[in-house]
This record gives sequence, structure tokens and C-alpha cells, in this order.
Amino acid sequence: MNKNAAFHLAMVLLGLSMLAYPVLTYKPLSGYWAFAPAVVGKNAGALSNLSAVVLPGYGKVYVGGALLGMDFQGSMGGAALAAAIIAGKPFVKFDYLYYLDDIAYNVTLRAAGPSGSALASTLTLLQLLGLKSTAHPAMTGMIGLGGEVLMVGGVEVKGKAVRAYGIDTFLVPVGEAVPIPGLKVVSVESIIDAAQYFTSQNVTAALGSVCKPPAELRKLDVFKDHYEKLYSLTAELIKKFNITDPKIERNLRLAQQAAEEGNYYAAASYAFTALIDAYTIYYKRMLNVTAIEEAKNVVLETVNELRRYQNIVPEGCGANYWSAEACAAVYSREYRLSTMLDFLEGHINITTPQNLPTVAATLARAKARAISIELWASAVERLAQLPYAPKIRNLELLAREAYFAGLASAKYALSLVPPDNRLVIQIEGAVDGMASAMYNGNYFKVLGLSSFTFETSANALGSIQNSTVVARQVMPLVVGRSYCKTPSFIAYNYSQYVDSLLRTDPIAAEFLAYTALYYAHLAEVNAFR
Repeated sequence: MNKNAAFHLAMVLLGLSMLAYPVLTYKPLSGYWAFAPAVVGKNAGALSNLSAVVLPGYGKVYVGGALLGMDFQGSMGGAALAAAIIAGKPFVKFDYLYYLDDIAYNVTLRAAGPSGSALASTLTLLQLLGLKSTAHPAMTGMIGLGGEVLMVGGVEVKGKAVRAYGIDTFLVPVGEAVPIPGLKVVSVESIIDAAQYFTSQNVTAALGSVCKPPAELRKLDVFKDHYEKLYSLTAELIKKFNITDPKIERNLRLAQQAAEEGNYYAAASYAFTALIDAYTIYYKRMLNVTAIEEAKNVVLETVNELRRYQNIVPEGCGANYWSAEACAAVYSREYRLSTMLDFLEGHINITTPQNLPTVAATLARAKARAISIELWASAVERLAQLPYAPKIRNLELLAREAYFAGLASAKYALSLVPPDNRLVIQIEGAVDGMASAMYNGNYFKVLGLSSFTFETSANALGSIQNSTVVARQVMPLVVGRSYCKTPSFIAYNYSQYVDSLLRTDPIAAEFLAYTALYYAHLAEVNAFR
């Protein structure tokens, strides 16, 4: 071998040793950590070490490491929040520290995205449950706000990188398992499923007991009047305007069936959906006129009529925990109504025959929402009179929990959703309103706007289109656990409706499961000492 060839060979060997050195000498932090694979090129993957530390604190989320993208940083708040909800611990009682350590110095800014958030949430859950981390598999997946593991891209490339680094287990979202020789690829639906691969302890036992709803909660018929009112309004509209529609008829049948079973919230909800459809047909007819100016007048008159419903102040909010929940529901619905009315006013000057169906549908939802605000306000007054309803133990703690939960979910959604997405404006407006309410001490409004922010952020993240694991697995656990301490009036009724929807409309069931999950979590915080 001549000197030039020897020199080139030496350089190649030196280069290879330099590439291998970080892997050969890498010593991960002790504690809660695991491997987070990433795609760094068209067919190239790399590995990072993601560690998590949970300490007593105030709901702060800290993120460290080289080349961290905004979507990764935003997702860490969602990871911490989802873990706190599933663990049944107040989000604001802990601080969360996450660090992404590039093993081989080849993870780029673009690679450090939200696909490590499900892993971060799993590591957080283990600590909140007091479970030891004895295994350190690789994992990819985006966290949903209900703890579900959502789909990501590049799983095959990531899996090959995992195998190349000598790791034997790779956790992936359901639907993304790919066969990779020498690697155990495991599908996980939620961080509850994932946690069992990190510890030898019993995860299910650590999640706590599940109780049956108390008799006082089951016998409440607050929503019976709501059902009867909504059903009657729909029937009157159908008769008066000779409306025939299979969807309306089906929902009215489902409403009657639910009422016969004593599930009055589900009955009211089915009737509410039928009412929206009936109003949609009615407003389409009203707006289908020769002159656009006449259609604009109809819209403006309706908007002006409905404005008075957006500032109703319920009475009896602080009487007990259930009246506080119903009060929060009023404020949440008032905000939804305001966004609809603002949309209608903003589009009044561009009303054309082409967009009249959209305007009609929005008018219908606004009209029905105004009715629901009145009904929920009446529920506040009725629940306030119940002597056996749970007490509010610490309203300020509840408000702080709601506020920080709302912020974490909003930051997560806004870090991923395109700025022109229609939900972005709604989330940003709700966060502003939530901050103002917190400053002014209107804690019940904070609860309501936080609920809206949490639900809408989950919607914006697209998690309701990935699976129904929240409705089937997570919601029953958290809601049932809340019955053991502070039962939630809203979580109970929503969960009953979700159970019904799982048979008729799984996508709607997934979305509504977040509301039940949110209020069950607040109920657990109310019981926290």
C-alpha cells in the first residue's frame, strides 16, 4: 500500500471513529429517560435521548436541549397536562423539566418536532404515579390531550435507526407498526398502554380505584326539562314549516329512547342536534330570497336578537361544586355564541348566494346555542338548591388549574396548527378572555373558557380523527375515579352521552369525551389536599 492510499484509509478510519465515538461513549442520565428517534433525511434516521423530571412546583414547563423547534417545545406542555389528567394530580402542583440530548450530533431543528411528546408524557406519568423506570425503550408518537398516542410520520426510517443503535423495543402509534428484522415493534393506544413497557410495577393499580356514580347523581333529572323544551321546539318548527328530514327524525327517535332509559342529558343532546338541523333548513329558506339585501336584513335582525344571550350572569354559581360546573358551562356557551355572532357580522357585507348555506348553518347553531344558554342558567339555579351537592374546597386552586391547563393546551395546539386555521382565532380569543377573567376574579368564567380552550385545542390537533381511545379507555377511568372523591355532575352526564354516541357516532363521542375528561379532572383537583 502506497503512502497516499494509507493516508486516505487512515482518514476514513478516523472519520468513522469520530462518528461512532458519541454512541460508544454516550451515558444517558439516570432516572426517567428513553430513546426518541427522528428522521433527519429522506432515508436517514437518528436517535436522541429524551429525559423528564417532575418536581413540586407551580405548573411551569421547562424545555432544554440543542436545536429545539417551536412545535417540540409547545408539545411538552401538552405532554405534561395529559399525564397530570390521567394520573389524577393537579397540573399546577408540579413543574416539568424536559431535555432532549442529541446522541450523535445529527438531529436537526426540523427533526426535533412533536413526535417525542407521547414519550415525554409517558415518562411524566410514571413519575406522577410514583412508579420506577426500569426499562428504556424507543418510542415515537404525538400526544393527544387525552393521553392518546397519535400518528406521526417516518416510522420505518425511525425504526431502522432504533435497530441500528442496538435497541430491541420500539413503541409506535396504532396503525403505524412496520416489520423491522431484529426489532420488537409494539403498537400503543395511549400512554397508559405505553407505561407498562417502562416499569415492572403495576400501572393499572397505580392509576387508582374506579367507583360507581353515587345514587344522588344518578337520580338527578335536571336535564329532563331541557329535553322536553328542545324536543317541543323542534316538533313545533317541523310542523310550522313542514320540514321533513331523515336526520332530524332519527335524532328525535334517539332522544325519545334515551329519555325512556332515564338518560336525560343524552336525550336533550339528541334533541338539540335535531333542533340545529331544523333551524338550518328554516334559515336556508328564509335567506333564499331574490334580493341579497333582504337576506342581510334577516341575518342582522337575528344577530341583534341573540346578542342579549351572550351576557347572561348565572345566579348561584358558588353554592356548591355542581352549580359551579353548570355556571362554567354557561360561560363556555356564551363564548361559543359570541364567536358565531362575530362571524355573522363580519361576513354580512360579503353575503352571496354561494355562501348563504354557511350563513344559514351558523345562524341555526347560534339560535340553538342561545336557547341552551338559558337552559344551563336555569340548571345553575336548580343545582344551587341541592343540599347534598359536593362543596367547593378551593375555588382559587380550581381556577389556577383551569387557567394553566387552558394555557398548556392552547400553546400546544397553536404551535402546530397553521395560522389561517379557523380554530386559531377561537383559541386565542378564549385565552384572552380567560386571562381577563382570572385577573378580575371571575373564577367561574375561567373554568368555562378553559374548558372551551381545552376542547377546541384537542379538535385543532386533529386527535378526534385518530381513534376513540379517549372515549373508550381514558374517560371511563378518570370519570370513574372522580366518583370516589368529588363526583362531577357534567362528567357524569357527558360520559353517559358518550357511551350512547359510541354506538351511533364515534367521532362525536371522541370529541365530547374531552369535556367529560376535563371536568372529571377538575373534580379530582377539587378533592386534592
